[in-house]
Amino acid sequence: VCDPCDLRPGDRVRGVVDRERRLALMRNHTATHIILAAARRVLGKHVWQAGAQKGVERSRLDITHYKRITREELDEIERLANMVILENRPVRARFMRRNDAERAYGFTLYQGGVVPGPEIRVVEIEGWDAEACGGLHVATTGEVGFIKIVRNERIQDGVERLEFSVGEAALEYVKGLERTLASVCAALGADPETVRDKVKRLVEENRELRERAERLLELKERAEAELLLRDSIRVGEVLLAAGLLDEGDLESLMRLGIRVVKERPDAVAALVSRSERALAILVGKAALGSGVDARELGNALLAQLGGKGGGRSHMFNGVVDRVPERDELVAVLQRALKG
Repeated sequence: VCDPCDLRPGDRVRGVVDRERRLALMRNHTATHIILAAARRVLGKHVWQAGAQKGVERSRLDITHYKRITREELDEIERLANMVILENRPVRARFMRRNDAERAYGFTLYQGGVVPGPEIRVVEIEGWDAEACGGLHVATTGEVGFIKIVRNERIQDGVERLEFSVGEAALEYVKGLERTLASVCAALGADPETVRDKVKRLVEENRELRERAERLLELKERAEAELLLRDSIRVGEVLLAAGLLDEGDLESLMRLGIRVVKERPDAVAALVSRSERALAILVGKAALGSGVDARELGNALLAQLGGKGGGRSHMFNGVVDRVPERDELVAVLQRALKG
């Protein structure tokens, strides 16, 4: 009883079963038995039920298996399950003495767990599966209608989960896939028969464009590094390469700075992005050996420009409140380097 009421022990009540929900659960329960037997035929007799949950829209079956189930194996499990549905095999439930049931069907009866007592209820799908089970089932496999495996995942070592829908829920899932396919076809100007090739071409074109963009970025950064080194100034034993970039996030500043100090280990690269107000300072190995500390340079800039940041001796990054002109940037760094 979900809501408060005046029921007392001994009162007579009238219960009503939600017929559609009950039928959906019966279809899903029978489908669980069908899929389990199909999985044993496809994957091997080592497969054992590790758990199950029956729902109205979607159910799940957990099975033991030593590796991931392939797409081809999933397709075959689904094909066999639907073949059994098409064959409209009888589904019978009967009580049997435990010893007689075990002699007739073996210990695979206990896929859902061992049932206590000298007598057990056996649910048999003719010529396909037999399990000790106390649940409700449809009378024939044809009443299940249709099985669609919608998801597979490995939930723990040695256990694979199969999520599936049956009947109208399975049909609605397939309709959803068709609607998605139709929208993809419309976006690509293709039809269902050609959309796969169209997507493959787009993926290949996208890969080529990414590679081209990476090559262009490489050339751009190389040119920027050469320009920074060309305009660098000598401060004692250190080469100061300071610059402002119109565009660029912290990651791009770091890449450029690393390129500079790899080219010239005696260099300090100090870069600020106008668009992002990002700050990056990189110190080459030789400059580190000369006693340069990126944190001291970074803190000197933040004291002048405002902002926040942090780092280590060879690297400092942050965000400035005010973007300086290059002359101011160089002047602050020169003072910090001269100490």
